Amino acid sequence: MLKIRPIYYQEIEEVSKLAMKLLDEPKASDNNVLANEENRKYWIELASNILAKDRNSIIVAEDEGKIIGYSLFNINASEPFKVRTKWAYISDLFVEKEYRGRKIGTALLNYIERISLEKNSKKMRLLVWKDNENALKFYEKNGYRIVGYLLEKDL
Repeated sequence: MLKIRPIYYQEIEEVSKLAMKLLDEPKASDNNVLANEENRKYWIELASNILAKDRNSIIVAEDEGKIIGYSLFNINASEPFKVRTKWAYISDLFVEKEYRGRKIGTALLNYIERISLEKNSKKMRLLVWKDNENALKFYEKNGYRIVGYLLEKDL
């Protein structure tokens, strides 16, 4: 049975391996950040610091005791700026390949949106790379729309 819940500190190591899978997945990132041991350790440190501030900022999808997905997000991403509308920002959302197509990503999104609304965020924001057509379709199907562009130039 699928369960979406906040991560436990002792699961950071396990979830860090999913974070590296996300980095390694074609089209899921710009593939500029390496999925290596050094970055995995950095992710663990980052996740530990995030959890110390807000335990709800990293959630996992669990099926029969196995973690099969996770999301890392910032509920009050607009802070410390004074803004018209508070927003939350999703940094990572990942589901193991063999579990995709079962609405697990949608369950993670719904959980994030509910928590964000409870904390007075009125918008959700995230970044998807243009070649990641599956992610674009997924987010659009869940009510997200493109509102800007990320531009870059190789030097």
